[in-house]
Amino acid sequence: MKIAATFLLPYLQRQAPFRARRNSFGVIGDTRYAEAALITSDYDHSNIRMRKETFGGSTYDIGVYSLSFLQCMLGMAPEQIQAAAVLSKEGIDTFTTAVMEYGGKMRAHFDCGMVLETEKNASLDRFQIHGSKGSVCSVDFGFNAPGTLTYRLRTFDGADELRKVEVPNNYCLEVEQFGRCVRNEEEPYVTEEFSIALAGTVDKILKQIGY
Repeated sequence: MKIAATFLLPYLQRQAPFRARRNSFGVIGDTRYAEAALITSDYDHSNIRMRKETFGGSTYDIGVYSLSFLQCMLGMAPEQIQAAAVLSKEGIDTFTTAVMEYGGKMRAHFDCGMVLETEKNASLDRFQIHGSKGSVCSVDFGFNAPGTLTYRLRTFDGADELRKVEVPNNYCLEVEQFGRCVRNEEEPYVTEEFSIALAGTVDKILKQIGY
């Protein structure tokens, strides 16, 4: 569900012109580097997110937002991953970071963690994509945030634009798209191939951090 919600967010759909597979003649050129992060509050250890037997931890719970964003924008799963994490005494990852390589000059980095003030519903969400002609960076952004969100586009030839996107509740968009798929009106935004590739990336990260 989280992956589908991320795809349906209009804010992220507006980033389509910056995706790596379209960047040969795109606004920011060929992608060189991308990063995405989602950091949230810590939770009481009775919370399902904090228990190993219920597959808790930051990668499973919130890391998939950042990882699915990167896979969507870069158009592929990474070829190489170097990951590290802080594990709790229960054996879950409370903070995970990874550097990913995609061949050629394209690299990415992601962070996820549950380390902000306990039970305060705090969140730190961000992304950046840098190319051979410029960059696009989040300004007012949240993976689950409705309302007016913004990002900044800069190019090496001097362009500097702050762009706005009106975003409804992305989970509502997910339910609506599910209904259209059931009625055979359109294909799912998240394909089986995308999901399998993303699951493989998550598995590699978890294996490296000793989850």
